[in-house]
This record gives sequence, structure tokens and C-alpha cells, in this order.
Amino acid sequence: MNNKRQRTQETPTPPNGIPIVRPPYVVPGDPYVPMDVVGNLPPHEGPYGQRQTKSGKCVQGYVAMRALSEFFSGEPNPIFTYIDNEKNVDTSQSDILPSSINRDIVQDQEDPSIYYYTTPPIDGIRRKVIFNQTLERAVANKEEEGEVLILLIVTKYHAILMMIHSGKLYTVGFGYKSNQEDKDVKNRVREKNQRLRIPLLERLVHSFELLDGALYSADMVAPNDNQEAKIAWIGFLTKDMIDRITLDLNATTNIMFQCNKDRNTYILTNYNYLMLDRRYSEASGFITRENSQNCIIWAQRIIGENLVRGMIGDPFSCKGVDNDQWEEFYEIYSAGGDLTDILNRIQSRLRPSGLGFGFGGKTKKNKRSHKKAIIKTYKKAIKRSHKKAIKRSHKKG
Repeated sequence: MNNKRQRTQETPTPPNGIPIVRPPYVVPGDPYVPMDVVGNLPPHEGPYGQRQTKSGKCVQGYVAMRALSEFFSGEPNPIFTYIDNEKNVDTSQSDILPSSINRDIVQDQEDPSIYYYTTPPIDGIRRKVIFNQTLERAVANKEEEGEVLILLIVTKYHAILMMIHSGKLYTVGFGYKSNQEDKDVKNRVREKNQRLRIPLLERLVHSFELLDGALYSADMVAPNDNQEAKIAWIGFLTKDMIDRITLDLNATTNIMFQCNKDRNTYILTNYNYLMLDRRYSEASGFITRENSQNCIIWAQRIIGENLVRGMIGDPFSCKGVDNDQWEEFYEIYSAGGDLTDILNRIQSRLRPSGLGFGFGGKTKKNKRSHKKAIIKTYKKAIKRSHKKAIKRSHKKG
């Protein structure tokens, strides 16, 4: 039983007398209860508040998943479906693998407790990967099934796209999967750095490596409700976004399905990764090579926005939705109102101002201080140049 304080929400009276059609929404719990039946809002927190560090200290920070936890229930789901016509496997239909393919199970080299079902090469005919049909149908029939929310969640290390529909969460993120060549490079750098002792050498080498790209869905490194994470963008899933994701699904070479072993049976989990004919480079935010991407560059391409500040492509440089706008969004969404205006205002605030390098454009004060800094630097440069010219003339004289 939930003893937390609940706030009631009055249903707004539509001006034209037409009843408001509420979006699909469930209150987390078992069994799921539609919002219309409950008639009031669950206890609510914004995306910015207190969280507890590993040392037990309470600090202020962005807690995106705490705010989002009221919109879905259960484990996150993958955004794709795998179909193998030869072996009668359709991951949208069953979570239990047929016994005929148990021989294709492999153990993770680093963690023997983890098992994977590795698919044969994807050819697009006998074996293919398609976008999640539930989400695709909802986008095509949004009048009947309701809009699909899509959010960009960023941490200090990763960017993840999250989609919410009918009380379910779907996640996907772009990353890499280490191969033997990558491990050999890391070992050589580590051995060399034992002699050189250069700080961050291994980190720098990794930043400029070209690695095999992969899509993680459901993304196994998504933050929990106590980890620092921002809501860096929010909107509705569109057909154009689905088409862009489908281009990557079409580039799948094979899939690693994470499984749980139950005696002689392997049960699929929701956490998988798809190996792609794509390249990953952490430094692709400022150095583009061989059409490489990193997690935030990939996510921006999918939603069609440019949100990163600075030159190094750091996911956490993105702005986060503030509590005031989230509260307004939450109230309208829960009441089944029109979200167009609030989403436009949220998206406008999250886009970088000025040149997108983290300065200028937001306020007059910022503009003046930036202008003063440029003039000051310019004057110093002139003085140095003038002094050097005087010294050269004295030497010649």
C-alpha cells in the first residue's frame, strides 16, 4: 500500500464541451490501474533534486529517472524485433528460445554468468531486424493509440533515447563492442604507460580509437533513479525518426541476445546488442573519421536536433529540463491536454544559444561579459605586439 501523500488533479473543462481523450497512462504497481480510474496524480518529483552519492552524502543533481518512473512500469523493452524464418524465431512473440537453437548459446568471456544467443549473419530476407511494431503502429495511428513520447537522457558518460507508450518504456543507445584488436591495443598502451607514466594516456588512446559500432536495446547502462542524469530533450516519436533508426537496423550484422539459464532452457532477457556495419569513435564530436559516431552524435541525428555545447561532444554538456517546465508538462500530460505549446517551449530552451559553444546569446549580461573578455584579450595582444616591435627597433638601432 502506498502511504505517500497524493495530490488530486481536477479535470479541466473543455471549452467546446468535447470530452478530453486522455493518453495511455498507468500508475506503476501491480495490477496496472489506468489514470482515469485512479482520478488523482501519484506523488511527483521533478528532474532536479537530491540524490545520494556512493559515500552516502546527499547532493543536489539531475535525477531524470526519478521523474520518469511515474510514466512507466516494468523492465525496459527493446526497440526492435528479430525474425528468423528458418528457425521460427520471432522475439516479439516469445521470450523462450526454441530448444533447437540452444546450441548457438555462448558464454560471455569476461563474465561467465552471462549467456548470449548469437544469431547467424543477418541477410534481410531469411533473417531480418525490424523496428518495434507496437511503436510503429502507434505512430501511424496516434489518434487511436496515443502519441509515443521520446526523450533524450544524458549522463556524464552516455546518451540514451527512451520511448514511452501505454505505460511501457523502450530504450536504445549507440556504443561499441570491444573486439580482440581493441583489447590488444589497450594492453600494449597499458604496458607502455607503466614506463612512461603519462596521466590519462589510456583514456586519450580510447578517445581516438575506431571501434565496431553497436546498438544497445534495451540499453543495459541506463541510469537508475539515484544516478545523475538529465532530460536533455523531449518530444513525440515521428516516422522520420523511425526511418533513421531503421537505417541502422538494416546495417545489423548479427545480434547478441542476453539470456538467463534455467536448467536446459535459455530465456531471453530484454537486454541485447546489435553489431552494426558502423564505426564508433568517442572523439567524433570534433573529429569525423570514416563516418564514425559516438552516443550523443547518434542520438542527435535520430531526433534531428543539435543540443551539445562545447567542442568535444560531451553528452552532459546538454541542458536539462528544469523543474518548472517539467511540472507544467507533467500536469498537462496527466490531464490529457495538448502538449504542443509546452514541448515547443521546452525544446526552444534546450537548444544551444549563440554559437553553441557554451557562451553568448542567452542574456545581455552574458553578451556584455563575453564582449569585454574579447576586447581585453585583443588589447593585451596589441600591447605585447607593440612591446616586441619596440625591442626589435632598439636592437636594430
